[in-house]
Amino acid sequence: VNEVIQDPSGVLWIATNNGVSSFDGIKFQNYTTTSGLAENHCTSIFCDVDGNIWVGHQGSGLSRIERDTIIRYNEESGLSNNEVHDIIQTEEGTIWVATFGGISIYDGSAWRILTTDDGLGFNNIQVLEQYDDGSIWAGSYGAGINIISGSEIKQLHMGDGLVNNYVTSLMSHDGKMLIG
Repeated sequence: VNEVIQDPSGVLWIATNNGVSSFDGIKFQNYTTTSGLAENHCTSIFCDVDGNIWVGHQGSGLSRIERDTIIRYNEESGLSNNEVHDIIQTEEGTIWVATFGGISIYDGSAWRILTTDDGLGFNNIQVLEQYDDGSIWAGSYGAGINIISGSEIKQLHMGDGLVNNYVTSLMSHDGKMLIG
């Protein structure tokens, strides 16, 4: 089991190395490549405000479960990289995806990509979190944190006081950002 979430109706969704399972309190429903997932190795899972389930994969991009339909996204359809680490939705409704090759942002119709070419400190992004001021914090695997506010990107790293530049978890809480 790599991640567990609960959707608004109370159903548990479980991302595993062998697909996704949903549990409604009575029975399990399983999703695999046979059902339409891009890959069975599921690294992350997220429920958006519309109840769609987004599944990140180890090497095949994303799968989005919408009722009985599964839509797949990968580098060919606009992702920055097919290795997905984290998925969030901003207050504005855009989907942000942390990948091995930068950040992919989906506005509902098209993907936009942020990489080192745009000012990220490193492309291997592990975790995303929106802060109270609307900025997006992106933890990287080796270069600390990128703070994205509009078109401006700032970095925080060990030179700024981080204990380590390998950031794998973030949580905004009571006006503070907790960093792991």
